[in-house]
Amino acid sequence: MQFLDPQVAYDEFASLANFYKRFNKVYLDKLAIERQKKHLEKENLFFKSLLKQYLDGVSVNEDVMGSDNPLLVVNHRIHLNRQPVERDDKPVIEAAHVIATRQRSGL
Repeated sequence: MQFLDPQVAYDEFASLANFYKRFNKVYLDKLAIERQKKHLEKENLFFKSLLKQYLDGVSVNEDVMGSDNPLLVVNHRIHLNRQPVERDDKPVIEAAHVIATRQRSGL
């Protein structure tokens, strides 16, 4: 008859709800960590590739001398196999700075 008691059923439901809240939080953290791990592994491979190209460029042996040197600059072009740097941030000039500059210059 304890299963028919609404208070017992509510307490059991509340404890299960708390359990599933904690379980879902841990599961989301696990997924986020796995996603971050994949991203870091990809980034690690990229940096290993850049490091290998650099080390090949500064070392002298037959294999390196027979291929393109990544550190040799010809006509302002380098031969590193890397992505160009893209900046997302744009320069920002604050209004207070502009006003102060104009006041000092007498405009």
